[in-house]
Amino acid sequence: ERAIELEPWYARSYAILGSAYEGLGKNAEALDHYAKYMARASRNDDMKPMVQTRLNALTSTGGK
Repeated sequence: ERAIELEPWYARSYAILGSAYEGLGKNAEALDHYAKYMARASRNDDMKPMVQTRLNALTSTGGK
């Protein structure tokens, strides 16, 4: 969270925090941070496929 506060346009911080939230079972927060990552990441960012997969998985379960 501090990294995002210091550099809000750095996309990877959102993906990492999204993954942490998902690991804690906080799927709504994970979805939010994954979406923020996707909005900020460059077109060819190598984390995009993983984050898109996680977004699809969480969305298909209704974020639960």
